[in-house]
Amino acid sequence: LTVGYAPVDLELDVEGAGEIPLGESDLILVQLVGLFDLATFRGSRLAAGPLLAYAAFDDASVDPRGSARAGVTEANLDSSALFGVEARLDTPVGSRGWYFSSAVRWLAGGPDLEVFTDADGSGPGSSGRVLAGTGSDDFDPLLVSLGFGRRF
Repeated sequence: LTVGYAPVDLELDVEGAGEIPLGESDLILVQLVGLFDLATFRGSRLAAGPLLAYAAFDDASVDPRGSARAGVTEANLDSSALFGVEARLDTPVGSRGWYFSSAVRWLAGGPDLEVFTDADGSGPGSSGRVLAGTGSDDFDPLLVSLGFGRRF
């Protein structure tokens, strides 16, 4: 079981208008990985296997450029389940179960995205909001990580 955190920048790709910056959202990724040993050399362990993950995003803080170009006042990402594969190399550090880990993951799936604009075009704090569009968030499915762990 692993838990990770990362701030992510969001952009909206609009046909004919190009990319519109939406802002930043925080991603929390909880993963359950089933690793199978492939090789062991010099005490290091190479393993790979399937993974299931839960991705939770907070609401994006809207970038002023996105608000100015498209009247975007709010962007929401739903939490979602992801699946994929992981390859990991664990190298022991000392003799008490600690190890340095490097991993490569490929994930499929992704959250649904909702983008809102203000109802009357007057900017934040106007009389209401209008759903301007929905879609799925496209993200780079390849994740690389480095870290430390401990086996009990």
